[in-house]
Amino acid sequence: MVGLHFGATGGTLGIMNAESMTIAEAADESPVVSAPRWGHTIAWAFVAIGLAVSAWMAFHSDGVYHEDDLTHFLMARWSGPHPAWMLHTWGRPGFTTLYALPAQFGWLPARLFTAVLTAFVAWLAYEFARRQGIRHAWIVPLLVWVQPLMFTLSYTTLTEPVLALYWMLALRLLQARRLAACAVCASLCALTRHEAFLLLVVFGLALWRAGASWRTLALLASAPFLHNLLFLVVFQEVPLWTMLAQQSSDEYGSGTWLTMPVKLLLSAGVGITFLAFAGSVFHVKRRCAGPLLASAALYFVAHIVFFRFGLFASGGYARFLTPLAPLLAILAAEALDQFRSVAEHPTARRRATGILVLLVGIIVLATLAVEQEIPSWLDWASRNIRIATGVLLAAGALGLLANQLRFARLRRIGIMVAPTLLLVAALAQPAIMRDVQPPFRLCAPLALSESGRLMRSTADWLRESGLDGRRIVTASAWAALFLERIESPFDPLPREQFATMRPGDLLWWDARQCPSPRNDITLEAVRVGGFRERWRSDAHHYDGIYCYVFEKLDDTNE
Repeated sequence: MVGLHFGATGGTLGIMNAESMTIAEAADESPVVSAPRWGHTIAWAFVAIGLAVSAWMAFHSDGVYHEDDLTHFLMARWSGPHPAWMLHTWGRPGFTTLYALPAQFGWLPARLFTAVLTAFVAWLAYEFARRQGIRHAWIVPLLVWVQPLMFTLSYTTLTEPVLALYWMLALRLLQARRLAACAVCASLCALTRHEAFLLLVVFGLALWRAGASWRTLALLASAPFLHNLLFLVVFQEVPLWTMLAQQSSDEYGSGTWLTMPVKLLLSAGVGITFLAFAGSVFHVKRRCAGPLLASAALYFVAHIVFFRFGLFASGGYARFLTPLAPLLAILAAEALDQFRSVAEHPTARRRATGILVLLVGIIVLATLAVEQEIPSWLDWASRNIRIATGVLLAAGALGLLANQLRFARLRRIGIMVAPTLLLVAALAQPAIMRDVQPPFRLCAPLALSESGRLMRSTADWLRESGLDGRRIVTASAWAALFLERIESPFDPLPREQFATMRPGDLLWWDARQCPSPRNDITLEAVRVGGFRERWRSDAHHYDGIYCYVFEKLDDTNE
């Protein structure tokens, strides 16, 4: 029987079948540290404060971090009248099915739903860290919220926080030996982002080592199998074959081997990133460390390779690394946990010093690469990484000095200064990221971009002119939002609609989506295709005239 089960310890939610419930009755083998009551209280406080601030940001946001944010919301909203949208591969079924209900109430409720999910992710990470035996696990929720992109995406409708939820829940269930529930959650990862298929390999090995039966291992394929079966029935295609047939694409460009490491610094913040790298060396001895470290490393390396060779049309965006946030927070807390032993034991001091020197070398390389990897209009990223280089060089020098000090008290002071600098850098990162002009600012309300404002002015003109009731061909999600249009997943593509326009139909042309390779509706094709211009927007800072409205003419008027 399938049902919802709340564990007696840790409050973890899982989908339980008969096998996993039997295993769950056994004692949890996690080395739970006897934590004072104030540890739970502080952890809850960090979760609640993060949720409240994220909700405030959502209430004051009318723009997006990335335009995919809007498209994912619209697909979830359209899944009400057209449930087939929940199967659509672009929308990611693991996201769309979860957001189908909140999206019916509007964009703000959907954003608030993401904030709640992020709070749950922070709490799951805390529970995982506590049961791993990390003494300062109470700081983990704070370390989740202060990661710039995790915080920013917590009030969007993008897929990355949802993947973080499924991923962290699968790890927690594995830790609690609820193997069947872990397999189901891991399978949902594969439906939330395509690259998360790789996580099934790690969880498959972990479940096998934990003694899972073949029936439990088969559950890893449950969500993808069900999706492919339903998709075949509804759309007469198998999405798995389509994904495997993907080839290299230069549509979004490619990068170097340092591109994604640089983006990790922007996603997680410098302090969290390097504390997490240091903590991973110590965390390897923990009971459930293997799946956490292996899944994080595989996901990170996969994105390095994908963007290096332009595979799967990867855009190399920093937000792709956001699902790592709870794992990085756990590892960063591990690093903070080890400072006392580092100060007291020569072997640990040498190991920590070596790690610090290695990380300083990595960030120096990142600093040299950042000018080529980050667009000039994001010069704040280059500035922040230069600041981080100085912080880490200082921390590395202090670590080397402390390792040579003979006096124990001075050595402890020196060892503590280096991680303190990193922790301050981690906590200050959200404030640093606010020092950017909208719409690129992180950790601040998402302002409607210049292109969004021009799209809104076009929608206002259409309504004022009484033309919004006509058939309007457009390729932009903003047009669908501002005109409150409902689209079907079976509608022809914009380029196909453009080819079949009838006299009196309107074409809403925008400079971003219409001429893109997937739509190929260029101004040249419009101007020779029997149209007359009815409207043009103001000029965009980068793209010139951003929006046009054209009316299709009949043959006698051409």
